Amino acid sequence: MVNDNHAPVVRCLVSVIIPVYKRFELADRAILSVLRQSYRPIEVIVVDDFSPEVYSFDFKDSPGGIGIQIIRKSENTGPGAARETGRAASTGSYIAYLDSDDIYAPYFILKCVDYLQANKGVDMVYCHAQFMLEDSTVLDESVKKSNELYETMLPYLLTHGRPWHSSACVRTRNLVDTIGPWKSLWFWEDYEYDTRAALINNQIGYIPEVLCYIDKAYAYKISHNPYSPQKDKSYGLAIYEIAQNIHHSSYDVDEVKNKVIYHLMKSAARNLDHGNADIAQKNIGILLKWVDVLSMNHFFLRIMTLCKGLKMGKLLSRSLRKISNEYRRN
Repeated sequence: MVNDNHAPVVRCLVSVIIPVYKRFELADRAILSVLRQSYRPIEVIVVDDFSPEVYSFDFKDSPGGIGIQIIRKSENTGPGAARETGRAASTGSYIAYLDSDDIYAPYFILKCVDYLQANKGVDMVYCHAQFMLEDSTVLDESVKKSNELYETMLPYLLTHGRPWHSSACVRTRNLVDTIGPWKSLWFWEDYEYDTRAALINNQIGYIPEVLCYIDKAYAYKISHNPYSPQKDKSYGLAIYEIAQNIHHSSYDVDEVKNKVIYHLMKSAARNLDHGNADIAQKNIGILLKWVDVLSMNHFFLRIMTLCKGLKMGKLLSRSLRKISNEYRRN
């Protein structure tokens, strides 16, 4: 490819970070989808999150313009920390995080980078993504609402959920460095990360083409497994950080506030159920900063009414669940 002066076009390096934990055959599939990209140069950083067996990939026949390194962690720390290990090792001008069970279409990186270079006010772009089965059969089913255009992350991110999938995004280096480290979380780590991103640059771009495929094998996904003490703890820490960041920002408005209060209450209830009293305390502590005096009186009156006849732990948990539903409907 040449420009008008017949000089070669110099493309920026793109870093693709792939956290891996077991299921190595799917990780191989994800890496191969990167090797088949039309774009160059790319560095692939595979982070083995202390799988029971050591992950390896035979990349001696990798195409030119693509480098691969594998980093093995010394303990299993979850997807957030694994992405952060990759981010710290990356050197690209653009950063993409690809889950190990997902794949790119051949023009994913090219089209995302071209979009970001043509739209200088945008630091993140996402594409339409579709589900696929574990055998790579593509389904006629869009992931979340990735088939729709959204020009900003907030408030929709917190009021309705993330329309985009983490694997279907590319971000600029400037944004990634400004956001800072991924939190060491197992669940909702992407919501927490995207909230910080939105407070830096809320504008996002969209490519209305299916350029990424997401594995629908829910049984293996943390986000679709039943709640556990570890998952609830991560959820509680994530919504705590989100509330801290949103409070007193320009997005501290009723529509967002009610959803954050709902998640704080739900998290506090679940963590009380699992004995994570410290996380529940953090959630309730910041909740009290968000609720105004009149709402606070209503809040405690509802708790006192609902708590009659129950033991303290279950009492507070059940009360928070009931009250949270009031905020969910608002």
